[in-house]
This record gives sequence, structure tokens and C-alpha cells, in this order.
Amino acid sequence: MSSGNLKQVKETTTHAEGTLNGDESGSLSEDQKTQEFMQRLLEAGLIEEIKPSVVDLSGMDDAPLELAGKPLSEIIIEDRR
Repeated sequence: MSSGNLKQVKETTTHAEGTLNGDESGSLSEDQKTQEFMQRLLEAGLIEEIKPSVVDLSGMDDAPLELAGKPLSEIIIEDRR
């Protein structure tokens, strides 16, 4: 990245952060601030696209499933012999 591009990144991010942090009403959520920041980077030509957010999986049930039959580890060991 050239020094001109680095300067543009710094100016754009500083301006965007200042504007977004200046939201005194507190009306913007963190997600909205992130989207606005990404939009400004896109408009400045610093990024080519805004990819969709990763789905939050924190509410997923991570409990192990009970399966019938041999444990998978045993099956793998037998297959390798």
C-alpha cells in the first residue's frame, strides 16, 4: 500500500470514527455504527464490497448429541488398522 493510500485510510477512518462517536443521542447501535463505518470506507474506495455479517451463533445449543453405536473415536481407530 502506498503512502498516499495509507494517508487516505487514516483520514477516512479518523473522520468516520469522529462522526460516529459524536452521535450524542446514542441512537446508533454498535452494528449500525459498524455498517456506517464500512459504508464510508466503500464510498472512499478503500474497500470493494461490504460482506454480510457472520450470523451470531451464541444462542445455539452446544450440548453433545447422544448417538447409538460405538463412539466415533473407536470407529476411526478400527478403520486405520
